[in-house]
Amino acid sequence: MFQKAVVGFDGSDQARDALALALALSEPGGLVVCCVHGHESVSAEMDPTQPQMSRAEAEECLRAGTESIAGGPARTVAVASSSAARALQQLAEREDADLLVLGSSHRGRLGRVFPGDVTE
Repeated sequence: MFQKAVVGFDGSDQARDALALALALSEPGGLVVCCVHGHESVSAEMDPTQPQMSRAEAEECLRAGTESIAGGPARTVAVASSSAARALQQLAEREDADLLVLGSSHRGRLGRVFPGDVTE
């Protein structure tokens, strides 16, 4: 078991799988669920590489995704960033997490085996 785990969550099926894995691997009360949303500015809206979810959407995603957790409460965090990878790494470091869990890629079997940009 890991004392503290951070899981990246965007509401997708892959993120739900990651959440279930993080819940199984972390101590009760040691789960931090993070949804990264984009900065709310005109210039940010024009950047296709930035997370496109708004803060309100991120908070709703976290609420809906974690309301059925049966292993105890999880702390949820919505973080604004232009890079999901950077935001999750910084949160894991700030939380002194033992584990960072991400869902598999949507790109099929090869995407589940080889790390993508966020994992790297």
